[in-house]
Amino acid sequence: MGPRGKNNAFFPRGINMPYMQQSPLGVPKPENALNRAEQLLKVGQQNVALQTLYDVITDSQNRRRQWNKSFEGVMLKFVELAVELKKTHMIKEALHKYRALCSHVYSQSLETVVRHLIQVAQGKLQAAQSLATVSSGVTEDLDDSSETPFALLLEAAGMEQTKERAERQNVVPWMRFIWEIYRIILDILKGNSKLELCYHEMAEKAFIFCQNGQRLVEFRRLCDILRQHLNQLIKYPRNASNDVQLSNPDTVQRFLETRFVQLNTAVELELWQEAYRTCEDIHTLIGLSKKALKAQMMVNYYKRLVEIFRASENTLYHACSLYRLYVFLLKHHKGVSAEELKIIASKLVLAVFCIPVYDQHRALVADYFSQLDSAGWLNDNSRQARMGALLGYASPPLRETLVAEVQSRSVLDNCAEELRNLHTILETDVNALSLADRLEPVLSFMEKESAYKEYIKPLKKVAVFRLLQQLCVLYDSMDLERLKKLGRFCSYREIETIALDALKARVLQVRIDHRRHCILFESNFFDTEEMRSHLKLLSSRFLRCVEMISRKEGSLQSEYDHKQELLQKALQAYRQNSEMEHLQILSRKGIIEQRKEEQEKRIAQAELEARTQASLEQQRKEEEERRKVQEDAKRRTVERLQREMKERDQLEISKLKKELTEQGAVDIEEEELNNAEYLMIKKKEAELKQRREMERRLQNLAKKLDYTDRALREEQWNLLKEKHQRDSEQLVRTAQETAQKIVEEARKRHEEDLKDKALYSAIENERQELTARLKNHANQLFEDWKKKMQEEQRQREEEKALKKEAEMVGSKPNGMKEISPSNNADNVAVPMETSGKDETHSKEVSDAVKTEETKTSAEAPPSRPMTWSEKIKAKRMQQEKQKLGGRQ
Repeated sequence: MGPRGKNNAFFPRGINMPYMQQSPLGVPKPENALNRAEQLLKVGQQNVALQTLYDVITDSQNRRRQWNKSFEGVMLKFVELAVELKKTHMIKEALHKYRALCSHVYSQSLETVVRHLIQVAQGKLQAAQSLATVSSGVTEDLDDSSETPFALLLEAAGMEQTKERAERQNVVPWMRFIWEIYRIILDILKGNSKLELCYHEMAEKAFIFCQNGQRLVEFRRLCDILRQHLNQLIKYPRNASNDVQLSNPDTVQRFLETRFVQLNTAVELELWQEAYRTCEDIHTLIGLSKKALKAQMMVNYYKRLVEIFRASENTLYHACSLYRLYVFLLKHHKGVSAEELKIIASKLVLAVFCIPVYDQHRALVADYFSQLDSAGWLNDNSRQARMGALLGYASPPLRETLVAEVQSRSVLDNCAEELRNLHTILETDVNALSLADRLEPVLSFMEKESAYKEYIKPLKKVAVFRLLQQLCVLYDSMDLERLKKLGRFCSYREIETIALDALKARVLQVRIDHRRHCILFESNFFDTEEMRSHLKLLSSRFLRCVEMISRKEGSLQSEYDHKQELLQKALQAYRQNSEMEHLQILSRKGIIEQRKEEQEKRIAQAELEARTQASLEQQRKEEEERRKVQEDAKRRTVERLQREMKERDQLEISKLKKELTEQGAVDIEEEELNNAEYLMIKKKEAELKQRREMERRLQNLAKKLDYTDRALREEQWNLLKEKHQRDSEQLVRTAQETAQKIVEEARKRHEEDLKDKALYSAIENERQELTARLKNHANQLFEDWKKKMQEEQRQREEEKALKKEAEMVGSKPNGMKEISPSNNADNVAVPMETSGKDETHSKEVSDAVKTEETKTSAEAPPSRPMTWSEKIKAKRMQQEKQKLGGRQ
């Protein structure tokens, strides 16, 4: 019998039953469903097996069930079938239902199912990639499954392209499927503290999937999904027992580890914008963390920022990132090698001096779009402040500040020896005539070292700008050939480009006259404040020259002696107080640094609170907008429902009219044709009339059937009698035949027993003779043994009497006689000899029996194969001998 289907009908086992035709009792138990799925898989019904397991998991009665281990087995089997058939929607619905079923009982079961799902899906993807001969680096959007015109044209191309496209079609669907699976899993696992580890593990696996397949678009979407999850936790914190709490330091640490993996993946894929946004997420999480971040994480954070700002050609923040990395390594990471620290210091020096002296973009904006800038249209201070906040700056950093920090931190002493003169060449002692000669050794060293080659081009730009800036002060015009000679470390095209860019930014005022083959410098040096500073410098130097000349002539010798005396006192006081002042300066510097860090933390906290307040305000506005949209939607829904109700009433009235016309209701008044209630009453009356007519017909039909059934039974009675008589006669015949067979079998057994008896009677005389002979021999042996025992008994009694007599003689006072050791030995040996004799006698008896048996066997005829009857006789003779031995 098979399972019951619709109308309680049975389906044979071999016939495929439609799945919806199930038992009215509902879906089966998990154990039964799993067995049923296995049976369906054996006959190739994968879709029906999948639907069976799906209904067990998504059954609404599961809310009243309690989770057990069998549900996990069903879920694992369902996952395998769903992956095989690529049923993403069923997987999503089943995972949601299973999470609700097991989250409060045993959440580890959901982790097991999720890991198994990813393992099976990745196995299918790897199998598809191994079968494909073309590269798996497809560029199709995995969220767009539609065929493009280009793909349709490929289908009509040659055989080789068709084969390549077919192989890609085998890989792309599995990549699309596993991408959907990752999105579903992350949505399932978010927000649950028990599933937090699994959530971060799945996120890291998704990063690996994007990195291995070079999925740039999917990686951006994955980052957006994770960022949305984090923002929801920040904006809408929940306090339930199973919810993720960002107040937990371990939770924040896990989020940080995941974001660092995301940052590394973004850098590997060269998605610099996404890497920058990930750094912002990390900075936010650092602000939420209550514990200090690990040193290795901070080093990785600063290194990634260095790469991001280098890729964006933002030299200022690239130098700031290197500076933060260098300071952090000096303070917290003591395990760094001297060579690595030297390379980082050299990069920091190059990055700082590669920062342009002026910001071309901001200069142009401030000059040409000052009105828009003042109105707030082009204000990028917020962007600069966000970038500065990533590095811990309260305000946007400046080039001059970084140059001063490099000098104060002794970075020039730790960098490569060839780079230590850069500060002098480009900042303090800029000599336009010797700039090229002093800069060429530095550039040649940088070209030899691969780690510094990326700084050559920006360093040349800064050097050319310093050259032009110095020439503007010293010259009104210069021949282009001489300019090329002074700037020979760079091409003339680059010099011209840098000069024009500076002119656009209105930092330098130069004009290139190609007709006269010269460059003209139009400097406003004498109209600015710089003229005053240069005049002061010139005056101080003239005074020093006059002082030196006067001292040589002796006119100011006394004044010079007095100054020397004051200088010696000052030097002595310095030697006495230098150590203490140095310690005070160091302590004051530490206090200043501590206060600066505290101020930066307060500013960062204030910025975080401001962002939180702004997000709350934005949330309130969104809620208000959402409420308005919901009210409008509700109003439109009410209007739509009212309109649909009217249409439904009209449709119902027309339907009632049609039904009444078909039923033949003619007594309907004209004015009531549009009254639905009146029509409904008329319809009920017509239905009642039809029901009564139907009942009358059924009664007549039942009476007719009763008469027919009675007539059938009367005709059937005689037939039943005849059948009963035939069955009785058949039973009697069967009993007689059975009894006859039993008698025949008993007679045959009796005859066989008589034959066996005759065989046994033939050897009865021989058996009796053998028995008598054995009895006589045994009796003879017993008599001999008895005589020996009596003789030995007599001898022992005589010895006892002699011994007693000797003891009586030895007990007399006179004539005492010693007993020799030999006599004692003889007395002791007597019982031993007696026991030895007993043993010898028993051995003789057994040997005699064995000898008799040997003689009997020797008298037997030569050995030949024994028949079955002879074997039986021999067995019985052996039993008789055993019985005789037991009687004796």
